[in-house]
Amino acid sequence: IWASMATGLRPDQHGIGGFMRSVDAELSTARDWRAPAFWHLAGEMDMTACVLGWWVTYPASAINGVLVSDACSYTTEGFRNPAGLVRPDSLSDALMDLVVD
Repeated sequence: IWASMATGLRPDQHGIGGFMRSVDAELSTARDWRAPAFWHLAGEMDMTACVLGWWVTYPASAINGVLVSDACSYTTEGFRNPAGLVRPDSLSDALMDLVVD
């Protein structure tokens, strides 16, 4: 439902059917999106967006603004790679200073 709210489309249109991909039982990632979310559309209209912790946004994509992916809430022992947690990359160090395990 989170991807549907962000795109206004059904799962078969935006590509996110759930937290896990049914094809290979792997976690869904931002690479699975097949339609632009409202934060991408805002950028196309020269508007900025700040997206914090929206489901299935890891790895964070470049937007006109700031995107902190949902993987920020996972433990540092988890699957996440700090390089994909936030865009722009210049905020990565500051963000990692705020993460609590």
